[in-house]
Amino acid sequence: MKAARDRLLKMMSTLKESCLLLDSKSTNEEYFDVHDLTYIVAKSIASKDNQVLALTEEDNDEDEDEDVVADWLNRESMKECNKILLQHPRISKLPDQLNCPQLFLFLLFSKDLSLTLPDNVFKEAKNLKVLDLTGVHFSSLPSSIGLLTSLSTLCLDHCKLGDNLTIIGVLKNLNVLSLLQSDIKIVPKEIGQLLKLKLLDVSGCTKLEKISADVLPRLSKLEELYMGGTSIQWGQPNASLAELNTLSHLSTLEVQIPDAKSVPEGFFQKLQKLERYKICIGKEWERFGNYQYSRTLKLRLNTSIDDLNHGIKKLVERTQDLELDELKGGKIALKELTDEESLSHLQNLHIQNGLDIESVINDKNEFPRLQSLTLQGLPQLVSFCSQDKIDAPSLTQLELPLFGEKISFPSLEKLHLSSLNVTRVWQNQLSNVAFCTHEKLTTLKIEGCGNIKYLLSFSMAKYLVHLKYFEITACNCLREIILLEDIEEETQATMTLSLFPQLKSLELKDLQHLSGFCSNSQNKVIEFPFMKSMTIYNCPKLEGFICRYTREGNRRISSQGDLFDNKVAFPSLEEMSICYLRKMKMIWRNPLPPNSFPKLQQLRVEGCDKLLTIFPSNMLTTFQRLHRLTVNTCGSLQEVFEIMHEEKETAVLATAQLRELHIGGLPKLKYIWKNDPKGIFSFKKICAISVLGCRSLKNVFPASVAKDLPQLGYLAISDCGEEEIVSKLEEGSDSEIAVNFKFDQLYALMLWRLPELKCFYAGKYTAKWPMLNKLEVIECGKMKILGTQLDSPIHPPLFLVEKVIPKLQHLTLDSDYIAMISDSQFSSSLFHGIKAFQVHGHGAKSIDFRISFLERFYTLENLTISYYEIKELFCTEGDTGNEEMYAGTLSTIRNLKLVALNNLKDYLWKQDVQVDHILPKLETLEVHNCYNLISLGSSSASFQNLTTLDVWNCEAMKYLDTCLAVQGMVQLKKLMVRDCISMTEIVATEGDEATCDIIFSRLKSLELLNLPRLKCFCSGNHTFGFPCLEELIVSGCPELEIFCKGVLTNPPLLQKVEYGNDNGHWYSDLNNTIQQMYSIKAGFQAIGYLVLSEFSKSIEIWKENIHGSLDFKKLKVLEVYKCNSMTYIFSVSMALDLAQLEDIKVKQCPIMEQIIKKRAEETEMATLLLPMLKNKT
Repeated sequence: MKAARDRLLKMMSTLKESCLLLDSKSTNEEYFDVHDLTYIVAKSIASKDNQVLALTEEDNDEDEDEDVVADWLNRESMKECNKILLQHPRISKLPDQLNCPQLFLFLLFSKDLSLTLPDNVFKEAKNLKVLDLTGVHFSSLPSSIGLLTSLSTLCLDHCKLGDNLTIIGVLKNLNVLSLLQSDIKIVPKEIGQLLKLKLLDVSGCTKLEKISADVLPRLSKLEELYMGGTSIQWGQPNASLAELNTLSHLSTLEVQIPDAKSVPEGFFQKLQKLERYKICIGKEWERFGNYQYSRTLKLRLNTSIDDLNHGIKKLVERTQDLELDELKGGKIALKELTDEESLSHLQNLHIQNGLDIESVINDKNEFPRLQSLTLQGLPQLVSFCSQDKIDAPSLTQLELPLFGEKISFPSLEKLHLSSLNVTRVWQNQLSNVAFCTHEKLTTLKIEGCGNIKYLLSFSMAKYLVHLKYFEITACNCLREIILLEDIEEETQATMTLSLFPQLKSLELKDLQHLSGFCSNSQNKVIEFPFMKSMTIYNCPKLEGFICRYTREGNRRISSQGDLFDNKVAFPSLEEMSICYLRKMKMIWRNPLPPNSFPKLQQLRVEGCDKLLTIFPSNMLTTFQRLHRLTVNTCGSLQEVFEIMHEEKETAVLATAQLRELHIGGLPKLKYIWKNDPKGIFSFKKICAISVLGCRSLKNVFPASVAKDLPQLGYLAISDCGEEEIVSKLEEGSDSEIAVNFKFDQLYALMLWRLPELKCFYAGKYTAKWPMLNKLEVIECGKMKILGTQLDSPIHPPLFLVEKVIPKLQHLTLDSDYIAMISDSQFSSSLFHGIKAFQVHGHGAKSIDFRISFLERFYTLENLTISYYEIKELFCTEGDTGNEEMYAGTLSTIRNLKLVALNNLKDYLWKQDVQVDHILPKLETLEVHNCYNLISLGSSSASFQNLTTLDVWNCEAMKYLDTCLAVQGMVQLKKLMVRDCISMTEIVATEGDEATCDIIFSRLKSLELLNLPRLKCFCSGNHTFGFPCLEELIVSGCPELEIFCKGVLTNPPLLQKVEYGNDNGHWYSDLNNTIQQMYSIKAGFQAIGYLVLSEFSKSIEIWKENIHGSLDFKKLKVLEVYKCNSMTYIFSVSMALDLAQLEDIKVKQCPIMEQIIKKRAEETEMATLLLPMLKNKT
């Protein structure tokens, strides 16, 4: 196998050198990409003489019937064919027999669950050597496979196979058998009959638990064995690990060993001959599919390292990728693992969650090939090398640097430090010889290191010439990134100081005390020549990117007023995000250096409370390449573009490249453009504008801008104080002449909640909107947006119903316009083109909406009803129609969305309403923010055609529906239930409802998100089946202890359960997986809404987490209810992590004394706790 692989890799290398193959984005060297043109030519050459048939998904004509595709395989010419490659063909069944006696290779890649292979399909293909059937769902393998006695390679990857694999045992000449990521649960004893087998791959078979005893020893010629990512239980009565030692030809091994105690004596000693291996010991290792390294060892031990035999040390010495988790019993991480001074093969070292670890190595070690180093969750770590403590007795433990001069990393490219308590990463006066060993570093990531005050000196930074990605997050004591006080004499005379010449991306996040990237009292321009992207997020004390100061004696006095002054340059920067800089008053100082920000294309500014303007006067020319501008929640901002009158006298007309402008949550914004930029700047390339929540804004556009927007396609204005959309021409202009506005490309116009809006333009005007097909008008009280030709010519409406409605496909109206249209005698033909309609009420003030209004929409497919006081759907007061009328009116509806219908009590509709008769084509139902619903309350016939059901933020909903109702959801493919804080189960048993079988026969995706009280999917004693379920996502469900309490047929296609942002878990079956996740508190990861009550599991875990073992960084809402024993909620250390918390509700907690309590061992309290908190009740 090694020789074959080497030949293949050499061939691939040759083809890449000839540009016939391309490098793959995958880290696996055995993957490659093919250019489309190369593929087409290769396919054309290979298809000559009818010897090769290759069909891909792209080859299928959309109008081509699948029988035509199948016809290829039945042609007489196929007798000459020796290779067939079918990639996702549109065909539901292969021919009964492939009439291909010369066939050597057959490859089929399928995504079609219904594709079937007839039993005799390979009966006449007895010369087949290679058979690859990927993604096929077998009820049983075709019996004709047993006739393929010449077969040398069989691949059944990603297949549904069940347990009947015995037929494979007759394929005596098989060299390669791959069952990668299939659903097998057992490797049967018949596989032991494959005496010529050289490669066996069962990796990623998450349900595989058993390999029959004595199967592996019989595979005496086996060279490569892949078993990673399985659930194999080693030991009697299954196969034992000792059987692996009997495979004398084995050169490649991938194996996962859940329990270190099952490793037999001498096991590792006998694996020394392995050339390639990936061995993971311990449960729940992620990232098993990383193929960047050929020799990987991952250890998560439930025992001391001393309990493993000496052989593992020899294995470590040859390992390229070493990952250690939860090491116990040792203070020096690698001391017990290796006797070598130099780990010469090691390329990646990852150590995490070691509560006792104080050092990584004992004495001076060299890591000549180490490319990546990660140290994470090591609270006692003092220094990388323990000898540093002995050599520096005058330094306290806190003063010791993590990396001293005794350690060398000449090849290091990636360094990631997370959750360490060190105060220094490198020594202040680290010798140039020592630090230059880091000069190959390309990625530096520091997060959660709360004691570091600064990171680098200038003498260190200058060696990082290859650094490309630099990220620092949640280092609460960090003041500066770089100290420039030690600038060498040779740079003193230089006016421009270039830092990190290859740096592409810089991210500074959640740095509570950061005052600047660096401080500079000298008159130098600091340049970052190749930086493309920069993010600065939640650095509340940041005064300036380069902190300027003057000295008075020993005191430093800040002289900063803006984030970027005229002494910092970013000549290549393309994307920048500036968020939650509470002290920043100005972004940049005018003038900027000529080479600063000339390439900036995207700018996002958010949460900067003291900022007054975005672009000061005379700066627009600097940002001519800006494509996208987003500005949100800056409480003091008054203007976006400041344009002064004196600019007009000297300016030459320039065209801005701005294409998108999105602003929102700016309560003091007075101008987007302060003064009309006419004669200075043109904004004719703008395509999309959204303006939301700007209560002080009186207009959106100056007249000159609005007159010249030929590419504007999208305009949304919501919750603003506009009196007019376009401001009137300046004084002195001829007001008697009508202004012409041409919006030739505008397809969508949304005007929402604009109570002060009086007109579009205060003077005479005409407007054209030839492409408009989407119009939304909600609560624009003082201006008539829609009207009729009978309206007064003095105050004409913006649009005439008779002219605009026939052009529309999407229409949203509030109750006032519904009433106006209802009272007018419009022809029903006006509404025939509308496909999507939303009716939006005013809550209790709404004029009642009658379903009969929809009779005029003949082709309506999407209906949204929001903010109406409807008490019952399909039974609206004042409607004279009955169910027959509703059935005719709503018969075309495919998608129904119900939002904030808070008068709907208990259920959506009465139990006797025949929903399937009224909405016969309904495919998607969305129910959002309906706070008083207890459940959907449907019947078994309600949703027979429903494919998607989405329920979100229904606070009172206790369960989704009853068993009887969900039995009727026979077409359901996707189910999402989110943010329903009272929901305890998804499917409920009602009254004396009998035990029944509930099969979700087509459900592929199930998402349960932020359901803090959910205990199970169903508590009844029913039988559940999910034969097509492929995706199950669970997040923020801390009380979910079991999936269902009845009989659960294991979903055959489900490989894992995704929890939050992790890579998923699987433990033998679905119920067991949920139970295991509950036991390790996975439901708390990435949780957004949490309810604590005295008798819930959540309160127990919360109390256990007072010392911060769990991550609540994404928690937004916390409700504490009837917790009779709690005196406080947070410690200071916990509060520091709750950067996203917006709402705290405390009810009936009689002895609660304080929200945040400082404990004696905690350091000085940070100045900004709970920075996003808005509500406390």
